[in-house]
Amino acid sequence: MKNPIIDEEQYTNYFTNLIRGKRIPCYNIVNGLFSGDCEIKTLYQGLLQRSLYSVGELWEYNKITVATEHMATLITESLMNQMAAQLPIGEAVNKTVIISSVEDEPHQIGGKMVADIFELHGWNTIYLGANTPVQELISFIREVQPNLVGLSMSVYFHIDTLKRTLQSINDNFKDLPVIIGGQAFKRGGSSIIENFKNTTYLPTLDALEDYIKNFLAAGT
Repeated sequence: MKNPIIDEEQYTNYFTNLIRGKRIPCYNIVNGLFSGDCEIKTLYQGLLQRSLYSVGELWEYNKITVATEHMATLITESLMNQMAAQLPIGEAVNKTVIISSVEDEPHQIGGKMVADIFELHGWNTIYLGANTPVQELISFIREVQPNLVGLSMSVYFHIDTLKRTLQSINDNFKDLPVIIGGQAFKRGGSSIIENFKNTTYLPTLDALEDYIKNFLAAGT
């Protein structure tokens, strides 16, 4: 592994270009790391996710405009799409996961990162993107019969919607495991899992990988 971590100089250079809307320099940094054998989880967590969390905080404190926040998000999505074709797919494990943002949640990059990690581990991964209505999600789960469902939430304001979604999943699929995560939980709220059966909060992609390995080892 030639580049096991993202150093501060690389991160600062990337973040500065990101909030200035300079996609090509951002691409060059990402491509250089990716081509240099930087692990995709490290790239996502140490560069893309970290920078978007910082963008979100700047927006919350009125340090940048919503236009800048949207621009940074779209640049990040475009970089992930460019890398997608090069991502290695793990050996199939005959497991299916549905990943979705909660209803009314407009952000989808965190969920896409999670979906990519599952694919790296050989899962059949169905990614629904942003703003999936609760009843549509329930119908889709019933149709697909996945082994696991993942829900992403970036805005804490949607915590009640997440609760409603978890309750609906519990009511309809009593033994279905659910994982939750996202930037919103930096404000708190992860304790809601205590009220829902088979629900696990995963704060990082490292925690996600551990969960996946344990899930498979348990033969769930």
